Amino acid sequence: MGIGASVDMRQNGMYGTQAANDVRCRLVDAMLQLAGRLSTACKAVNAAEGAHLTPRELRVLVFLWSGPCRVGALRSLLGVHGSQMTRTLKRLKKDFQRPLVECGINGNDRRGRDAALTNAGRLAVERYRKAILSSISPVLSRFRNADCKRLLEVVRHLEKALSRQ
Repeated sequence: MGIGASVDMRQNGMYGTQAANDVRCRLVDAMLQLAGRLSTACKAVNAAEGAHLTPRELRVLVFLWSGPCRVGALRSLLGVHGSQMTRTLKRLKKDFQRPLVECGINGNDRRGRDAALTNAGRLAVERYRKAILSSISPVLSRFRNADCKRLLEVVRHLEKALSRQ
């Protein structure tokens, strides 16, 4: 959905009251602008690294940052089909200079598979985070720490709501 689409929603009263429409549409516009900045930062890292991670692949690496995860749970978190998850993990294991993830049988339930970051995967996440942070750091530095914490809470709340769709 482009900025023009949010203007159409605003004019058509898609969200209820006019004031609520305006706020929600401005929020959509701001999120689109932020997505564009993040995409630009990712493309810069891709170019510098010679690696071309897709947004989905980067999301997988970020999810795995906190530790191994069942492939099925990862698929649900991303909201993708099993075949898409399989292709994404296969690419992360084979299409780069070094494997970024490893997959194996779950130790507690042999029917399940777990995915985990390799050392190369951890380094990739660190590089992307550093590039993205340096891209938006000038803006974030204008916020108080308490505002950043509040923003983080809102973003996490939005993530949870979107993952339930």
